[in-house]
Amino acid sequence: DDSTIASSLNNVQDVLGIKMGENDDPISVFSEIEEKVKEKISSDPEALPQPALEESLSEELWESLNVLYKDFFQDYQVRREMLLTRLEVTIQSFKWGEGSKGKENEILKAYVYKRSKLKKSPSVKLSDVIAARESIFEIEKTSSDELVKNTKSLLQQFLISAVPDRGGRPKEQQPYIEMPDWKKRQGGGGRGGRGDYRGGGGGGRRGGQKRNRSPKGGDRKGGNFDAAGSY
Repeated sequence: DDSTIASSLNNVQDVLGIKMGENDDPISVFSEIEEKVKEKISSDPEALPQPALEESLSEELWESLNVLYKDFFQDYQVRREMLLTRLEVTIQSFKWGEGSKGKENEILKAYVYKRSKLKKSPSVKLSDVIAARESIFEIEKTSSDELVKNTKSLLQQFLISAVPDRGGRPKEQQPYIEMPDWKKRQGGGGRGGRGDYRGGGGGGRRGGQKRNRSPKGGDRKGGNFDAAGSY
């Protein structure tokens, strides 16, 4: 909007030391800004980083870039709407607390002013591709001093005291008890020798004497129980 353009123009004039008179038209101001920028660059070439886009784009590439821009714009617009909704819900939950009773107007007054500056639509334009510099490729940690100095708030002064340890760390978990390895059954003795039908051999199936098999688990006379608990 016009207010944003006027504010940006005033900032540029302050940085370059340009004073605009009442009778000066905008075209003459922009010409003076261009001359000042050229002087700064010639005296200190490193004052202005190299552009991120060094080659000119054809009409076909601009169309492809515009398609990507619209996709990203829509995606980040949805993200901003989600974050703003979460912010509104959080502020609303504060007003439900016991400590905020009677202070609803103060909370609303402080919130509305800051909320009005947060827009749902991103402010990035397609023309920003031309203005982007090589520094855009530098990835800094969110905890770096350069970034933290711009994101500090009064909320960071409140420190959370020690909280109970809930555990849940994988390296501290006890390993599962695995089943023992499978092993081939090892019998205590063989079936005995074969022997003949006349009584020879060592008690095999075909030995001379007929073997009487008792029921499973023994009989009542022997007093042996089977696996089911009966005689």
